[in-house]
Amino acid sequence: IEQSADQLRTTVLQSALVIPASLLIALLFVRLLMRPINELKPQISRLQEGNFEKKVSVAGVQEIQEVAQILEAMRVQLLELEEQKSHFIRHISHELKTPLAAIREGAELLY
Repeated sequence: IEQSADQLRTTVLQSALVIPASLLIALLFVRLLMRPINELKPQISRLQEGNFEKKVSVAGVQEIQEVAQILEAMRVQLLELEEQKSHFIRHISHELKTPLAAIREGAELLY
């Protein structure tokens, strides 16, 4: 019985040491994962607001770096689309001004 009690005490003592160590390791992993994710949050918000000028980058585990690379590719595409939209609007504005000017001159001559 004494031998069983000693084994049980040893097992309980080891369990009492393993549980806090496991929790500490789990907290460390959570912190290592959350830091790069927290770095990505403001960059994603910036993209959502339409600010495509600053590059998206983050240091961390490979999977999170891959997400940052995908966001960077999306940022580049959005920047190109924004430039195309601006060019299109400038072009349409120019093309509409010419006929409108002719119509205005014709109306003034008729008046």
